[in-house]
Amino acid sequence: MKTSTLSQIFFSLLVLLSTSTVYGQTISGKVSDQQSLIALPGIDIDVFEASNPSVNIGGGLTNSLGNYTVTLPGAGTYILRADAAPSDGVSDEYYNNQLLKSQATQITVGGTQNVTGINLDLPRGVFLSGKVTSSSSGLGLNLIDMDLYHSSGEFMGSFSSSTLSDGSYSFGAVPPGNYYIAADPNPTLGQLF
Repeated sequence: MKTSTLSQIFFSLLVLLSTSTVYGQTISGKVSDQQSLIALPGIDIDVFEASNPSVNIGGGLTNSLGNYTVTLPGAGTYILRADAAPSDGVSDEYYNNQLLKSQATQITVGGTQNVTGINLDLPRGVFLSGKVTSSSSGLGLNLIDMDLYHSSGEFMGSFSSSTLSDGSYSFGAVPPGNYYIAADPNPTLGQLF
């Protein structure tokens, strides 16, 4: 009877260990302003699987020296992005100096590997702003979803905006370049005007 109980406990522990996520592998580096090379504290670090979905990570914010360490759910191939706030005055960037996710350098992490030196130098950006108005009344339209696309046609999901009560909107900080802006009055229907 005692052996049976111990066997059940042992089996339960094996099941528990096999179903829980074990975090161990890490990616670390530093985030700086590309122009001044000054470290950037408080920058959010996002991680994606190579096949697109975002990944639950431990960590994810640069410290006062611009350093970060993210803990991954396991070995795999990842894409890393520094996601700056508009008030930082710098643009979001994927590793290795890429604005577009499709161009990002993928980072392969092995079984017990800790990848270091994944540094990001964020370029200075500008704000794109405007106003969405009704064609019939000329009044500003509130809560219109605004989407930003690169001139290549790639959706830039890290830059999001919606109109304020007067119809005004702003994207930023966006690095100099060519972009398309789409106003989507009903995101669930995907209608553009």
